[in-house]
Amino acid sequence: MGYRVDLLVERAVVVELKTVSKLLPVHEAQLLSYLRLGNFRAGLLINFHAARLKDGIKRMVNLFPEPSGFSVTSATSAVKNAPKRFNVPTRAVESTDSPIFSRSRPPVR
Repeated sequence: MGYRVDLLVERAVVVELKTVSKLLPVHEAQLLSYLRLGNFRAGLLINFHAARLKDGIKRMVNLFPEPSGFSVTSATSAVKNAPKRFNVPTRAVESTDSPIFSRSRPPVR
């Protein structure tokens, strides 16, 4: 049994198409597996059985873990308090202008 992606857009976005009465966790796991195996960052799970198409779309992202208790302050202090043998640069983490620290999402159109 192999893995077959339904659609791959611009070699960046995996699109998995379904026609089921309700999206189940197994469908999300399938898309996440495709994202991880192909090292893709974004994926869409689209269910065409929904009354309105926009209600049947779920966006998933790979490589963006959000550990519990994560904040810019705790990440910065963790890097500052890291043992010197790891040689962790502190200036790169202290910048909150980086998109990895952004909590806002772009508007959905």
